[in-house]
Amino acid sequence: MAERSFQAAGSSREREPENARLLTSEREYDAVVVLDAQGEFARELPYRTLLPRPVLGSNGLVAQAWSPFHERHGAPQLSRRFLRRTGRAMASHDWATWIAARAAAEVVGAYNRSTIAQQLQALRQGAIAVDGFKGQRLTFRGWDGQLRQPVLLAHGNGVAEVAPLDGFPHPRSALDTLGFDAGESACRGALR
Repeated sequence: MAERSFQAAGSSREREPENARLLTSEREYDAVVVLDAQGEFARELPYRTLLPRPVLGSNGLVAQAWSPFHERHGAPQLSRRFLRRTGRAMASHDWATWIAARAAAEVVGAYNRSTIAQQLQALRQGAIAVDGFKGQRLTFRGWDGQLRQPVLLAHGNGVAEVAPLDGFPHPRSALDTLGFDAGESACRGALR
């Protein structure tokens, strides 16, 4: 693995720090990962690297919670309903808001005579599983309160794959292969 710094200079005198072919010329590589908060350099990177390799990160293949191009598990119906009501495509932040409301509705429906603390505990223990239109029921991790969910690996015109990818086994849930697991993190909980 090698790191290269880029600079969106915009000046003809400083083309070297923004030249994708020069930045990707010194080593053999399987993929290019670009982290560009402004998006100026990342926008131009695909198809400009020295070797024809996938571009990931701020452009190319991007990990997203939702994409309007996700076409499995009832996702097109959810996307169409959202588009009809709002007049725009559903984005990751829209899906996150929707899944939070759905989880709240599920736990209140199942534990309507329980206290809020008991409802939160049910979420943490995995007693409530929510359909997120991603192919498997979603639950919350007990140790940090994070939603276990597949991640869409999307590009501008579609979804290339859904992670976790095959071949990453886990003793509890394949979804726990995404990110840090309990033993690897100092985080101890948002849903207490």
